Amino acid sequence: MDKEGPGWHGEPKRHRDAALKGRGGDRGKAPRPKRMPSKWDAADPNRGIRGHSLMTKELAEKLPPLYSQENVSDPMCRVKYFTPDSSWTWYATEFDGEDTFFGYVEGLDSELGYFSLSELQKTTGPMGLPIERDLYWTPRPLSEVKKGSAHG
Repeated sequence: MDKEGPGWHGEPKRHRDAALKGRGGDRGKAPRPKRMPSKWDAADPNRGIRGHSLMTKELAEKLPPLYSQENVSDPMCRVKYFTPDSSWTWYATEFDGEDTFFGYVEGLDSELGYFSLSELQKTTGPMGLPIERDLYWTPRPLSEVKKGSAHG
C-alpha cells in the first residue's frame, strides 16, 4: 500500500499511521537504543548476520598493543573468536588498534601468530556461518588455553 492508499476500514494509510503513533501502535515495544557503530563495523560484511561486532572500542582498549607481551611468559588471551561450524579458534593476546592481532590459533594445528580482523570479518566456515566472538569468554592465561586445546 502506498501512503495515500486505503488503510483500515478505507481510511488513508497516513491517517492510520498518525492515529497509531500516539496510541501504542508500536505494540508496546520499547524502542531499541541506538548503538554507535565502531570504526570496525563499516568493514564487516557479516555484522548483520552475526548480530554483534567482532571488535568494540572497549575490547580494543583492553588488548595490549602489539609486541608489548613479548617478554611475558604467560600472556592473557583476552578475546576468543571461533567458527561455529568448524574447529577453528583464535585467541587474541595483542592488537595493533586497527587490524592486526597476535595470539594463539587452533585449526588444523595450533600455533602462535598474527591474524587479521578484516579477514575474520569476511571469512565464513564450511556451512557459510561467519566467525563469531565468544561473548561469554573470560580472559585467561595462554597456558590454560593450551591445556584445553585439542592439539595440546
